[in-house]
Amino acid sequence: MLFLSLLLRDEVGFIHPSQFASLNEGLDATAFEISNRTPSDFDALNYDETAFWTKDHKLAISTEILPQLSKAARRAYFDVRSGYKDSISLNMNANRSDSVTSRGSSNELLENNLLMHSKAVLILSCDFLSAWNSRKLVLQRKCNLSLFMDELRLLTLILSYSPKSECAWSHRRWVIKRIAEKCQDLQEIIDEESDLARNIVEKSKMSYRAWNHRVWLTNYMTRKQILDELDKSRKWSELHIADSCSFHYRGRLLLRLLENSYRRQDEEASSSFMSNIPFLWEEEIEWNKFLIKRFMGRQSLWVYRRFLIQCWIKLFRDDCLHARQLHKDHQNGSLELHTDHQNSYVLLDLFWAKELEFLCECLNTPVDEFEDYHIHAQLAASYMLWITKQFPFLANSKHQERISELGDLKAILIKTCPDKTLLWRSLSD
Repeated sequence: MLFLSLLLRDEVGFIHPSQFASLNEGLDATAFEISNRTPSDFDALNYDETAFWTKDHKLAISTEILPQLSKAARRAYFDVRSGYKDSISLNMNANRSDSVTSRGSSNELLENNLLMHSKAVLILSCDFLSAWNSRKLVLQRKCNLSLFMDELRLLTLILSYSPKSECAWSHRRWVIKRIAEKCQDLQEIIDEESDLARNIVEKSKMSYRAWNHRVWLTNYMTRKQILDELDKSRKWSELHIADSCSFHYRGRLLLRLLENSYRRQDEEASSSFMSNIPFLWEEEIEWNKFLIKRFMGRQSLWVYRRFLIQCWIKLFRDDCLHARQLHKDHQNGSLELHTDHQNSYVLLDLFWAKELEFLCECLNTPVDEFEDYHIHAQLAASYMLWITKQFPFLANSKHQERISELGDLKAILIKTCPDKTLLWRSLSD
């Protein structure tokens, strides 16, 4: 019970026993401070100072007692869980003459005990799946919004020292889904969730689970929130060029923006915004080009460019291909070319011309002392190979001459990355 009372904190940490001395320095309470303490505060003071340390809202636990503490917490949890399951079975088989009030109060006491003991277990071992499932069972039966909000606070506490716990992130998404069923306006919660994930990403390296959570949150974001996230994540991406997760997140935001526009009930607003989406995409492509020129040899930027180009062509390909067919018919004199289609055809050709010019510039980058040129040229050549495979119609267009000017693609690939010679020969045939 002492440990359970100590858990009423919003910051928990596990430290080596040798660190307790430094924590206790200068923290002796004065007579004035003691005289102003409440009885509950006195209770909290009656603990082994070699095992626990607490002040204000912080709790430190010695790593030396973790094995024994975990065993005791699990044993208490299993006892309470067993009693709760037995109570549920009895209630299902109870006669109508039994007191509903007494059964209800008994169940509530067991549920509160189960929540309390499962909390103790999870703070010590956050990947203990049985405890998470027990909390799901109780929360789903109570279905109380305030309890769901308390659950988010508990998860924030656990993620503060275990940011890579898959069980904690999964449970957090389950809680948000339950909140979404009871509350339609989730904007404030989604903003807080996005801020939480961003803070964890900044403090912990390779936080793939936090990034995955941010991607999942886009399902509940409004159009304004998506645009705000695109704006806020741009600077972060520029400062973390090698982190592919940030670019994957931006790509998901762009796709979600498009999906939301298709589902808008306001057709006029949707139509107006849909007309701006190609410009948003082109702006992202130009920004990516700027980053590639500024940060040479970064694979994450070239991978993101493939996504942007493929989506851009896929989203607007139908109009462009229709324009190309109309252009051919116009050349044969069978059809008059409409201005809009003509513009689409010209813009598509202009886009590919600029793309090939950009590739030529990357392949002819001056050699530097840091050998970034070789990686830069290799990535550019690999990108060119990808383009020829994804968009074979370029080989039969007027851009073929420009492609030839770039040089023999197979020779460039072998020169920039000779250790993959067999691969380049097989792919470029």
